[in-house]
Amino acid sequence: MFAWVVDSQALTERFELYGKWWLDDEDRSVHGVLVYDPTEGVLLETVDARPLIPIAAESPSTIRGIVDGEGWTLGACHCVQMGNRCRYSVGYAIRGVLMDDRDLSELTELRLSLHEGRALTRTRPRLPESSGRMRSLTADLGDGWTLGLESTVEQLLTPREDELRLVDRLEFVVRSASPSDFYELVRRVYRPLLEIGAICAQQSVSVSHAAISGPGTQVVIDSGPNDELRQQLRCDLYWKLRPAPRRPVRDPEPLFRFPTDQEAFSSSLPRWFDVHAKLFVVFGLRQLDLSTEFAIAEPRLMVSAQAIEAVHRRVVPASKGRRPALRRRIEDLLELVHPQTGIVLGEHREWFVSEFVRARNTIVHWDVDQTHPPGLVMLALHRASTAIVDLVLLRELGFDDELDNLAQRIDGDRQARYWLDRAASASE
Repeated sequence: MFAWVVDSQALTERFELYGKWWLDDEDRSVHGVLVYDPTEGVLLETVDARPLIPIAAESPSTIRGIVDGEGWTLGACHCVQMGNRCRYSVGYAIRGVLMDDRDLSELTELRLSLHEGRALTRTRPRLPESSGRMRSLTADLGDGWTLGLESTVEQLLTPREDELRLVDRLEFVVRSASPSDFYELVRRVYRPLLEIGAICAQQSVSVSHAAISGPGTQVVIDSGPNDELRQQLRCDLYWKLRPAPRRPVRDPEPLFRFPTDQEAFSSSLPRWFDVHAKLFVVFGLRQLDLSTEFAIAEPRLMVSAQAIEAVHRRVVPASKGRRPALRRRIEDLLELVHPQTGIVLGEHREWFVSEFVRARNTIVHWDVDQTHPPGLVMLALHRASTAIVDLVLLRELGFDDELDNLAQRIDGDRQARYWLDRAASASE
């Protein structure tokens, strides 16, 4: 019999592993517990008063260890507590190999599976009899970097001998032609991928599984009299992710899909990543908003106001003289996505502009004599302003010909025009 698994959920599961850990010399090892928590990241706590790393060390260190016969490499470690027990913050943990500092600076590949990956690409897991690689798409990002989309059916080990456990893993893969460290690989793909995916899905997206590889993840699988056979492992990777990994509350209905044919993939993804490089601040603000890590009206309205100012400075050509006021910025953006603004704002364009400026100024420059904007008004202003920012981002990503349909989709999901109607009526 077999068990069919859609995807690995490694990054959503908390674990604690007891093992032996050392810095440079295994003979001077200590015992301790490695803890991974999806919201807190990785932590090592040793049951020995001898610190592996001085608490005031200027640079991070690499700790290696053995857990149940399996090697672990902990990168970017700092000692954060000393005493009867020592605690170490861990930047990232690599499972399955023992690597040194040089190995960690020569990584070449990072693989990411997204919880929402199937929805973003409109793909389904294959049948159990499928094997090998179904899909392999590649886009050239420039400077020796490539981004791929791969789907592979893998057989996993199970404790039951009569059970065949399969996983169809859909992965985004970033590769570097030259050796890079962990943080460079993450910077090149992790943030752009998740923030573009958040605009696509209109909700935050998160990683369910990650793996990393490079020359340092090679292991000897067979040794002969004259040579040896090596295999490069793709090692499970754990680090503190934002937003925290989680199972989606609902399957998203994306505004657009990541292409699944080679021609569209190779032309669209480089443009999307270039747009993100130009507007990364705006994408970051939208990711923060969509992550719903806060639900108070005033901070959310301020985040949307910052997004409006940030996207205006980067998209609208600079004018001579003084910087335009917030009202001018909003009106410029509304012109960029005209007539789609009519779909989102309806007949309340002037009311929206005036009330948004007033609400933002009231929050920023508040004094005891000012009237605070009602909650209904801030809700309507927030939904309408984020819809405008998203339409501008979609325009920059290359969806000019589809903006009418996308505006309908955004308004149907966010109901900005409905809430504007209610807020405007209540304000009369």
